[in-house]
Amino acid sequence: MESMNLFESKKVRYLNIILNDEIFEGTFGDLLEGFEELRAVTFVSSPKKFFDISRRFRKIILILGIEDNDALKNFDVINPESVKDFFNDLDKNTIEMIKDQKIEVRYAALGNAVHSKIFLLSGKKKRVITGSANLTQNALSDNSQFEDIIVYDEEYNPRIVSLLEKRFEYIYGKTIDFIPERYKNSKVYEISFASLEDNIELVKELAEKNQLAGIPSEVLESVTIPGFEEKMINIDIEHRKAKNGKEIFDELTKKTKKGIIFLPKDQIEKKRSIFADLLGQKDKQEDARAGIVYNPLDGFLYRTDKTIYSKSIEDRQEIAFFLDKLSKFVEAYRIFTIGSEEEKFETQIRVFEAILYTFVSPFIWKLRKIYVDEKQSEALRADIPIFLLIAGKTQTGKTHILEFLKVTLGHKFYIFDKEVKPQNIKAYLESKEVFPLLIDEVSKQYFSSTSESSYRGEEFIKTMVNYLKDTHPCVIATTNNKFGAGSQVVRRIYYLEMKVSFDMKKREEMDDYHASIIGDLNGKFFQDFLYRMAVKLNEGYSVTHDFLKIGREIFKEYFDETGKRPPEWLNRSVLDDYTVKSRNIWKMLYDTKKDGFKVRGKEIYVDTRKVFGEDHYEKENAKNFLPSSIIKEDSVVLILDREGFFRFIEYKEKIIEKLKRVLK
Repeated sequence: MESMNLFESKKVRYLNIILNDEIFEGTFGDLLEGFEELRAVTFVSSPKKFFDISRRFRKIILILGIEDNDALKNFDVINPESVKDFFNDLDKNTIEMIKDQKIEVRYAALGNAVHSKIFLLSGKKKRVITGSANLTQNALSDNSQFEDIIVYDEEYNPRIVSLLEKRFEYIYGKTIDFIPERYKNSKVYEISFASLEDNIELVKELAEKNQLAGIPSEVLESVTIPGFEEKMINIDIEHRKAKNGKEIFDELTKKTKKGIIFLPKDQIEKKRSIFADLLGQKDKQEDARAGIVYNPLDGFLYRTDKTIYSKSIEDRQEIAFFLDKLSKFVEAYRIFTIGSEEEKFETQIRVFEAILYTFVSPFIWKLRKIYVDEKQSEALRADIPIFLLIAGKTQTGKTHILEFLKVTLGHKFYIFDKEVKPQNIKAYLESKEVFPLLIDEVSKQYFSSTSESSYRGEEFIKTMVNYLKDTHPCVIATTNNKFGAGSQVVRRIYYLEMKVSFDMKKREEMDDYHASIIGDLNGKFFQDFLYRMAVKLNEGYSVTHDFLKIGREIFKEYFDETGKRPPEWLNRSVLDDYTVKSRNIWKMLYDTKKDGFKVRGKEIYVDTRKVFGEDHYEKENAKNFLPSSIIKEDSVVLILDREGFFRFIEYKEKIIEKLKRVLK
């Protein structure tokens, strides 16, 4: 199991373990062997990793600590988002143990912070572990961070064991139960925290638990410290969640002569409309796309009215019906377009790839999470894009793709760029909604602007792809083929370019053909696809560089089950259209304006005036298509790495060219 890498021995002794006053040469995992119950006070970087490590125990009590006494974390204990994030990180077996009350999770009451590290083990004997290390990858990996752990068994030092047991019980008494009451002893799977009603009930429960903890008024006063807003500068998603928690706190409390107190339930109920805004549900209820959320209890998708969305189709004829419609739709890009057979076939591949990405998109967040967990590298999250961009000149059928998706997803409509504000796209991405957002003809500045805008441009794309970690939707957008963006953006979007145009002489015939395809389609096939995908993910799935592989497998199953031969356009791997487009642009520039490229040793000096003339925009746009690794200088002159550039455009220098360069 990947998570057990925490316990592998390393040559350098970063992790120092003292067991019963002697240096212990084993791993942290060895210390846990042979015990049945675990009581722990520790910060956990990932609840899933913690419970993977502690899976061997039949009873667990976890008191959640923090890494640092961070004021921004104060509000996690009253913010429903924190509870939802915690459960979204868990697998089905762990949630079952929580429901059966075999796992208890507790949290410091509002205004307090737990920084202790205590592990109590019991079974046939007792053992205590304390020291500097939290139960995290950094602390226990023994490869970069110096940590010290002291371990005592009861038969060796009963007094220390007794003292730490008492300390644990004292801390336990100062904490509150983190598990919502609705989870305990629940015998059925049900979607939780989805509707406004669910969230308000949870807010009431969290407020009541903190109230019962008897938090002194001066402690509540301290969490409203002046300067809180200053801490929100350069906000990322974690800080936005903290800010939301602070706003919830302000509405849950009031100032009295005796100080700040929590409101009773009936007064919280009167603020329902305020909480609808704070919990981000007022606008969502008016949004025709809203209402599909992930249920961590069973791994399936539900509507916010708690009815199941992921549903299996039992009748193979229904599946065959959709596959026929799909094949006819893709075939239109051969029948009604102008171009070579090769170009038409490449376009068909891209049409299906766009459909495939959209079908997989409600679980893209999950694939990103699995990929990061498997590779143990947070930096790899950006390798799986949350934006699909379908590019092409006019009349290439981009809008037809969105119309087909609209009906196969059960959409009532899709949004045109002129009708959607970038701020709303940002808000939608930060929601727990997983239904994809379809946008026709989005402005290229939405992706390529270099402004510091928090809701569009390069920084926005990087922030969204890097920091969105839990459930979130994806954006499927179309744009014209003049799209260009820097490498930091390109690697974070899935770019597909449509090559051939529709023959306008066949417009009427084409429109009738298209109408006959989408006229009687509905969202049932999409629901079955998501059901099958959830089953595969629940069984355990390894994510590869081809992040759409799981979708390809499902479509292959569909064709096999219905006795149909998989079409050639059912592609076998992800595409790299942007690299191909970029290579072709610079290959053409080099072939047609070679006098503007001066090879000097290991470098190429580009005379931008000879290559681009006085067109500053064309020059800047073209540079976006160059990999940043081959640009050695870009100020007054543009200097490229010779070997890297020639490799990029797939150009092989002639012998005479090499001789001339050497002789110079």
